[in-house]
Amino acid sequence: MVDLSGSVLVIGYGNPQRGDDGVAWKVLDSLRATQPRPDAPPLRLKRVHQLAPELADPASRARAVIFVDARADAEAGKVSCEPVTPGAGTGSLTHSLSPQAVLLYAERLFGHVPRAAVVTVGGTSFDHGDELSPEALRAVPKAARRIRSLARLWARQSLPEPARA
Repeated sequence: MVDLSGSVLVIGYGNPQRGDDGVAWKVLDSLRATQPRPDAPPLRLKRVHQLAPELADPASRARAVIFVDARADAEAGKVSCEPVTPGAGTGSLTHSLSPQAVLLYAERLFGHVPRAAVVTVGGTSFDHGDELSPEALRAVPKAARRIRSLARLWARQSLPEPARA
């Protein structure tokens, strides 16, 4: 069942003990610190180490989903946002899924694919440790603003049609 309250599921994934790989968790901390905001729809925040099939159920019930991750192949501190649609993606379908695969499971198992995007932050240091690089740390507020902006946009738009079997 779709959450008609307008809440947006934000899934931050990565390893907070591997430097910039934990940037998504810091972005969710930033979002949590500013909840609730009267000018934005409610955000449901979920932290995970990796994407897994179990996320298909909450994703299928969300009005929209925003995945947040670090990116090793991007300019340090650069925040990017790309739409996501169901598909196999680059990960396997059994362990450590891609955002596309989570949406594919949501569609196939639960019959609903929410609007979705992935917000990434370019990282430089993925060594052991819980500190972010200065570039990734400076990008946290920008990523949080991008997520809130996208959530506000989607809240003003009507829901997409449910997937057909």
